[in-house]
Amino acid sequence: MWSLQKWQDPSKSLTLTRLLYFERLRFDRAHLYLLEARKWATDLECYAMEWLFAKNDFSDKDMDKFLEALPGYMSSGHTDAAQLNKYLTADYILECINEHFLMCATSLELSEEASISCVLCCIKSLQLIFQHGMKPDQTPSEADKKLRLQRTYNKHLIYDLEMLCVMEDPVVALRASCIRALAIQGLLTLLAQTEEGTTHNQSFPTPLIPLYDFLFQDSKEPV
Repeated sequence: MWSLQKWQDPSKSLTLTRLLYFERLRFDRAHLYLLEARKWATDLECYAMEWLFAKNDFSDKDMDKFLEALPGYMSSGHTDAAQLNKYLTADYILECINEHFLMCATSLELSEEASISCVLCCIKSLQLIFQHGMKPDQTPSEADKKLRLQRTYNKHLIYDLEMLCVMEDPVVALRASCIRALAIQGLLTLLAQTEEGTTHNQSFPTPLIPLYDFLFQDSKEPV
């Protein structure tokens, strides 16, 4: 912000009266404002996302638009990728996605095509959020924390859908069963993607253990 500019005429001797011509100090106010704006913008994005989900009346249509735009938002050059983990895995976002899942199963106003599109969009968004959180340079404790977060989320999601599948309303129960099947299929695609180049005796991915428990409830084999 402060820069020192010098100029000296070698043909003339340096005098005190000419010092102002040879050396002057300049304050770059525009650069200071730019640095302050960037700092505030970084914090503002976190606050704006929390307000959007926790304070604003976020409708189902708004959630659809958000999830559809999420891949572009995460990959945009205007988005600070280092800041994404501060709010994408926040409770107020993950809970909204979970509620959107349940809405697909309970809303009788949605067509089959709309429900399928909604579920697949939720699955894709979750995969992007969780995959972005796993960085190769993070410590083992950080990685374990993020894996446990994914496992807990998947466990709650499967449980919530299971509760809808046993409801007395046959229409809701049937839709919930279909939505649950789509959710499991979508989440298992992550396992298929990570199997390439791995050994057969590799342990089952921690985040997907709730799916294993659900699919093989009577199995006594260790995971």
